[in-house]
Amino acid sequence: MLIEDEPELLTTLENILKRYVREVYPFSDALEALEAFHALTPDVIISDIKMPNMSGLEMLQHLRDKNMDIPVIFASAFTDPHYFQDAIRLHAEYFLVKPIEVDELLQNLSKIEKRLLMQKEAVQTRLLLEEYKMIVDESTLVAKTDPQGNIIYVNERFTQISGYDRDELIGKRFSLIGHPETPDSLYEALWKTITRQQIWKGVIQNKDKGGNPFYLSMTIAPIVDESGNIIEYISINQDITAAVIALDKLKRANQFKDDFLRNITHEFRTPLNHIIGNISLLQHKIDDSKLQTHLNQIDGASSKLMEMINSLIDLSYLSNGTYVPVTEPVILDSLITSWIAKFELERDEKQLEILSYCSKHLREPFECDTKLIQHVFYQLISNAIKFNRHNGKITIMANIKEDTLIMSIKDTGIGFDESKLDEMYCVFNQVDSSISRKCDGSGIGLSLVKMITDLLGGTLNAHSSEGEGAIFTVKLPFPHK
Repeated sequence: MLIEDEPELLTTLENILKRYVREVYPFSDALEALEAFHALTPDVIISDIKMPNMSGLEMLQHLRDKNMDIPVIFASAFTDPHYFQDAIRLHAEYFLVKPIEVDELLQNLSKIEKRLLMQKEAVQTRLLLEEYKMIVDESTLVAKTDPQGNIIYVNERFTQISGYDRDELIGKRFSLIGHPETPDSLYEALWKTITRQQIWKGVIQNKDKGGNPFYLSMTIAPIVDESGNIIEYISINQDITAAVIALDKLKRANQFKDDFLRNITHEFRTPLNHIIGNISLLQHKIDDSKLQTHLNQIDGASSKLMEMINSLIDLSYLSNGTYVPVTEPVILDSLITSWIAKFELERDEKQLEILSYCSKHLREPFECDTKLIQHVFYQLISNAIKFNRHNGKITIMANIKEDTLIMSIKDTGIGFDESKLDEMYCVFNQVDSSISRKCDGSGIGLSLVKMITDLLGGTLNAHSSEGEGAIFTVKLPFPHK
């Protein structure tokens, strides 16, 4: 906004300023400028002082009375000290003496522009910080302490979870909400970390005012001054009580499941061993071919059931981490040949072609847990047979490369959607339960293979597409004996 009662000077200044600013609002009368001020909302006012109807100082006084904090540059041919004093009192930015030096005017405008931009950025930053604080206060517990560990601030969320009023917490130490089951060593490690000006992260069990436990995932950081001295500590915390309780329930449920599986499978295995033993005796004593066929079917079904029971037992040990691998030197080439032979009956039923390619290196002794490796091979080839088509093909390849056993089993079966592979690794889970019923699957095999490969420090990879077969590749560390 430009206010000047001399028409020639007003036009000259307007033309000059238009080259450097976005818009100029020229006025020859201060009263008219004051009336138009709210509609135009200028960023800066450049005004003469002595004018008819209303002086520039009177106009600025009206604006200041209404708390208008707008920058003003006065220009006047009069150097009366009272003008300077009034301009200073009204917080005018600059006072120029006519005739106006254009360069000086532009320099003053540039300084005002920089200050206004800084103020605008400061306001935006303050508003953004207020929004952040509101979000943080809604979702997290925030507390601050002095360098001695005395609480100096807590937000509303902290008081809600702890059950204490703000006045009951200020000036106290965090031990007020400390749970007796939390070890002192944890607090010592925490304090040692933050006093070294490092960030500490961890989970701590606390107790509220009523003595009930609650769990916080805490991040505590030191705040330092310009000299690098710690002036306070800030703690940003997430209430994870519900998650901890849910996890504890899940652990207890899993433990119950593991105990149940282990006990029930042991109970099943004892009578099943008697059945298998008696069937074997009958097979040797009965000559009737029809009865032999039925006995063979019973024997095959019993053997499959025994394999599943043994898998369940091993699964329970693997899942709770109590299984300890036992290694011994073995010749893998002959072992793989014997393992394939166990599937002769299933192979013939589906008229499958099983091709095996084993590296000559597998004829050398290697250290391994035979039981676990057999589980991996058995489950993978069993699945390749179950989910294969009649007259299909299975290709088995095994090799040792740089102390790593690489074993792949490829089939021409129904395949699967790779996006559902994680589901297939879950215990007792089948991507399609109808397929499980048709193919006699239990949902144990792949989960057991995954657990074994993880336990042995290996990897399990699978590639497939529905209707196109599948290939599973296992890589296991295999030190040479």
